[in-house]
Amino acid sequence: TGTQQAELLGLTPSTSAGNLSIRADSLHADNAILDTHATTAFEETQLAGDITLNIRDINMVNSQVVATGNGAGGAITINADRLITDNTKFQTLNVFAPGKNITFTGKILELTNGSSWDTSTLFDSRGGDILVNATDHVSLIGITGSNPLGEFNPSGLFSNAVFGGAAGNIVVTTPRLTMRE
Repeated sequence: TGTQQAELLGLTPSTSAGNLSIRADSLHADNAILDTHATTAFEETQLAGDITLNIRDINMVNSQVVATGNGAGGAITINADRLITDNTKFQTLNVFAPGKNITFTGKILELTNGSSWDTSTLFDSRGGDILVNATDHVSLIGITGSNPLGEFNPSGLFSNAVFGGAAGNIVVTTPRLTMRE
């Protein structure tokens, strides 16, 4: 979804992207992109679609989940027993309107080897929040194993405001939080 099709045809899209929803028992993504961006025309009317993942077991390597919009970024909602990532980026970005959240509800969340979640805003808007509720544990770990792609990127949760605006909140609720390297 998103504005990619119009971009490929040399057209200037100016509307919103659609939503993406996946319901499955498991997902293994390697070099995959889940994208609902709406950014090409730099118009306030371009709203990214929401991304919803209702999947028991998720494993993502060298992948991206992106909901970026000039008007507003889309929400990214993950309901999973286990989400394990290696050099994988989740991102919402908004320019002209308040951003939406990245939310995880489940048991285990592990971001490793340069994996990150980022809610950012440009100019005078407010970025979305990052909300994590993991009943077992959350691990934010830098270099793990032999994947060279994540070697120079930090693993973590980030909310940024660029050229004004306000970053979103980051709230992690878990009995065990591990952060290293």
